[in-house]
Amino acid sequence: MTSLLFSMYCLPPKNEAHGLDGSCLVLAIPRAGRLKTQTIQLLERCNIKLLPDKESGIVHRTFLDGENSKHVAVVFLESKDIPLFVAQGRVDVGITEQYLIGETKAQVESLLELGFGKSSLCVLVPENVGITAVADLAGCRVATPFRHSASRYFDEQLLTDTPTLVSVADSTEVSCRLGLADAAVGVVETEEDLFASGLKKLAVIRESQAVLISNPNSRHANDIRTLHTLLAGIVDANKHMMLEYQIKRENLHLGCKITPGKTSPTLLPLLRDGWVAVRTVILKQETNDVLDQLEGVGADSMSVYNIQNYRA
Repeated sequence: MTSLLFSMYCLPPKNEAHGLDGSCLVLAIPRAGRLKTQTIQLLERCNIKLLPDKESGIVHRTFLDGENSKHVAVVFLESKDIPLFVAQGRVDVGITEQYLIGETKAQVESLLELGFGKSSLCVLVPENVGITAVADLAGCRVATPFRHSASRYFDEQLLTDTPTLVSVADSTEVSCRLGLADAAVGVVETEEDLFASGLKKLAVIRESQAVLISNPNSRHANDIRTLHTLLAGIVDANKHMMLEYQIKRENLHLGCKITPGKTSPTLLPLLRDGWVAVRTVILKQETNDVLDQLEGVGADSMSVYNIQNYRA
């Protein structure tokens, strides 16, 4: 089984390439915030060990693939910069937020949705105003750090008078409250965020989550595929649960109809006369419904387990 092992050097030895010269795969991950934490947790579940150092910001890791040893450099960048660095070939592969790909107009290949960092790029308006539709924003001022995405969205709406975009950095939520703008285009992660800011969603421009992206012209395509496969196994595991139950052989066809698995359930013999044990994979979001259905056809001894890694 392929594994990944990362080790950190504050100052790499002079005779050791740091990886930024194209000699090895370069992976960019977010440098701060919740996305950084969740990214590192995902990598650790792939047995990718990160030992970050604030001074160098570069992590060296080793692919252990038989007798072939390869190094990879990991750099910590602002999420909004990662698509540009990947598109220009300065790094080979990166993890960032989906909406930033469109905002930066970066020409990258989206390889895998990672299932965390979920958010929405939205048109927002104050709770206490009479704006009820996007059409009501004709001629209004809209504050946003996402000028390209906002401009493209409003152009598509064919408003009678194009809104005036007001550029802000991280002050989207207070722009309306302080009178800088009548509305805003910003990122919403939770409903609590909206409640605290006194804003409400007028429209969703796009849903977003963390995504693995790559430069399609990278010379390290094989290493990118290996990393992609490792991460995909974890992402798929997060969507599924392992289920074991016992059922009378005469009702086995009913149980298998409820739990067909990805390919086929695994059947195990029991000392319990006339019964069989079933092991299969189910979608996590359907767990309670599946258990209720199995109980309805006489299954018992039902157990559900988390899956560490899953490749169908």
